[in-house]
Amino acid sequence: MGCRQGKAASIISGKLPLPWRENTLNGRRGGASDRGKIVSVSRVVRAHCDYSRGTPVVRRRVTWSFGARISRGIAAVAAVVMSGSLLYVPVAVAEPLGALECAPSPQQFVTKGDGVLELDRDQEPESGGGMWAGRRQIGTGWTGNTRVGPAGWVYSFTPEGEVRRFRWLNGEWVNGGAYEVIGTGWNDWGSPAYRNRMTIDSLGDFYGLAEDGSLRMYRYDSTARTWADRVLLGPDLRRARFDLITASGPGVIYARETDGDLFRFQYDAVSRRLTASDRIGVGWQSATDITSPGGDLLYMSESSNGALRWYRYLGDEKWTPDSGHNVGGGITGDQQLEFQPDGCWLTPDGRPARPTVTPSPNAAASLLYTSAKRLHYSYVASDGRMANAQAADLSGNVPISFSVVPGFDGVTGIPGAGEYADGRVQLVGLGRNSEAKSSTQTSPTGAWTAPGSIGGFMTGPVALVRTGTGVVYGYGVDDKGCLWRAAQTAVNTELGPWRVVDCRDYAPVAPSIAAKAARWSVIVPTKSGEYFSFVQTAQLFYPPASLGGSGFSGSASTIVNGGGKFQVFARGADGQIYTQVETDDGGVFPGYPKTWTVVPGLTAAGAPSAVLSPAGTIEIVARGTDGYVYNTGERAAGTGTYRAWRDITGGAEKSLTDPAAVALPDQNLWVVGYGAEDGVPKLRKAAIPTVNRSEEIFPAFVDLPVVTTAR
Repeated sequence: MGCRQGKAASIISGKLPLPWRENTLNGRRGGASDRGKIVSVSRVVRAHCDYSRGTPVVRRRVTWSFGARISRGIAAVAAVVMSGSLLYVPVAVAEPLGALECAPSPQQFVTKGDGVLELDRDQEPESGGGMWAGRRQIGTGWTGNTRVGPAGWVYSFTPEGEVRRFRWLNGEWVNGGAYEVIGTGWNDWGSPAYRNRMTIDSLGDFYGLAEDGSLRMYRYDSTARTWADRVLLGPDLRRARFDLITASGPGVIYARETDGDLFRFQYDAVSRRLTASDRIGVGWQSATDITSPGGDLLYMSESSNGALRWYRYLGDEKWTPDSGHNVGGGITGDQQLEFQPDGCWLTPDGRPARPTVTPSPNAAASLLYTSAKRLHYSYVASDGRMANAQAADLSGNVPISFSVVPGFDGVTGIPGAGEYADGRVQLVGLGRNSEAKSSTQTSPTGAWTAPGSIGGFMTGPVALVRTGTGVVYGYGVDDKGCLWRAAQTAVNTELGPWRVVDCRDYAPVAPSIAAKAARWSVIVPTKSGEYFSFVQTAQLFYPPASLGGSGFSGSASTIVNGGGKFQVFARGADGQIYTQVETDDGGVFPGYPKTWTVVPGLTAAGAPSAVLSPAGTIEIVARGTDGYVYNTGERAAGTGTYRAWRDITGGAEKSLTDPAAVALPDQNLWVVGYGAEDGVPKLRKAAIPTVNRSEEIFPAFVDLPVVTTAR
C-alpha cells in the first residue's frame, strides 16, 4: 500500500500511527510555546510518508500561512476555507494528566449481534497486559444499543425508543434483571446509525451527538424522573463533524472526526467549563468501537482484522510509547464493547478547583438601554442581592422604582446586562462562590425567571454583549488570569459552556466590550496594567493586540466613536484618564497604535465610563479622588479635544461608586448612574441642548427621582 497525498492515516501492520503535527510559524517548527499565536489564514494539509517503522505510515503535516495585513476579501475567503475555525488559537496552561489508578479487573460488557450480552474483565488495564478473565454470558435479547454507566448501571436504548435501566452488582442482576423505563421517544439512539454517538462518563452523565451534529450532555434526575440537556458544541458548519464519541473520565470525551482525526474534550458540569485539546490522533477511521474504563485509557476495536488495541493518553498530545498494541482478538463488527466508565481514574482528574472570590463592595452599576425603549439600571446591594429598575419615562415626573430580583442573592461586583435578540434582558452576577448567577426576563417587559448558576468559576465579574448575529456572549476572568467566554448556541437561549480565550495573568475586573455590525471588541487588563484587545466575529478570532503601556488599573470603557471605530478610555498610573483609537477599521488584523493620549485635568479614583452622546460628541464621566463625579466631553463631534472637567452635582453630592453612563439616542439624552454616600442609587440625565458656561458648552445634568432601599 502506498502513501497518497490527501489521504488520512491508514493502519499498517495492525498498528495506528501516533499523533504528529508540525505547525510552520515564521519558517520554524511550532510547539507548545506557539499556542496563542496567529496560526491560520489558509491551511495546507500534506501527506507525509514515514518509513521509520519499516512500513509507510501517513502522517499529516499542517502548514499555516499568514501575514501582517490581508485584504478584507481574502479574510472572507479564509473564513470560508476554515469552516468556522479560528485565526487565533486560545492560549491555555498545559497541565499533565494525573496519576492513573484502576479498580481490580474493570468489567467490559459485550453486546453481540444476536442479542447475547457477555461480560469480561481486564485484569491489567493500567499496562494493557491483555490478561482477560474470560467472557461469560449474562443476558439475551439485548437489541438496539447498550450503554454502561458507573456503579453498575446498564442502559438499553431500544429500537422502539425506550431507555431501559438495569443494574449489575456483585456478579448478578439486581431484582432478577428487572428494568425501569426512564425515557421514551429516543428512537434514533437505539438505531445502528447511532451506535457510536452516545456515551456515559464516570459521573453518570450521558453525552451524545445529536442529529444536527451538536455535542450534548444529558442528565437524568432519578428523583424527579426527568431529563435535562445542555448543548456543549453547536452544529459545526460541516454539520456532522464527529461520528464517534467515548467517555474516559469525569466529563472527558474523546471524539472522532469523520476523516479519522481524534480530539479530546473535558466538560465540568459545575463550572460549565469545556476544555479542548488540539488534534491528538489521526487514522482512527478504521475503529469500529472505542471504549474506555476511565483514566484516559482507550480500547479500540477493528472489525477488519478482529484486533482490540490498547492506548493510554498522557496529555499535552502525548501517548505512551506502547500505545496501539493488540490486547485481544476475535472482535467482529456486530459486537458492541462497553467498559464500566468508573473502572479507572486519574488523580487529579482534571476538573477545575473552585477559586476564592474577593468581595467588591460599592461596585459600579450597570446601565442598559433596550430596544423596548426601557432603561435597565442594575446594581448589587451591600447584602449581596441584585437590584434592578426599569424606566420608560425619564421625564422626572415618575420616580424610578428599584426592586430586588427574587432569589438573586450571594453576588458581588458589577452586574452584567445584555439584551437577547427577542428583547428580553439577561442579568448576570458574580457569585461569591465563583459561579456566575443568571436571570432572564420572561418577556421584554416581564418578570424575572428564577436565578440559576451558569458556572464559570470566575473571580471577576462577567460582562455580556449581543453581537450583530443576535447571539449573546459572556466574558470573565478566573483566578489563574485566564479570560473565558461563553456564547449562546442559538439566539434567545442560555449561555453555553465556558471556553478559554487567553491566559496572560489578566486582572479580575469586568471586561470592557463594544460591538459594531458583525464585529465586537473585548478589552481586558493584565495585573501589571497592560490592556489587551480581542476582536471577534461570528466566525473568527483575531489575535490579541496590546494597547501598550503599563500601570493602568480597573476596567476600561470602550465605545464605537462617531467615525465607527473602537475607542478605549482607561485610568493611568497617575490617575488621569487616557484614550486610544483603533487604527484599522476593516483590515484583517485591527489593532491600536499603542500610544495613549491623556484627557487632562482630573485625578480619578476609579474607572471611567464613556458614551457617544446623541449629539455625536464623546462624553466621559469618572469619580475624582475627592469623591465627586466629574464629566468632560468633546468640544465638537470628532475633534478629540475636550472641555474642562466639571462636577456634575455642583458640589452637592459625593459618590461611593464609579459612575456608569449610557446613551438613549431616540430620547436625545444620556444618563449617569452612581451610588451616593448614603447608599441610595442616583440617576442624572444629561439633556440636550446644552448650556453655555464660561464660553464652553456643558451638558445640563438633572437629578431624577428614585424609590429604593439603600445599597
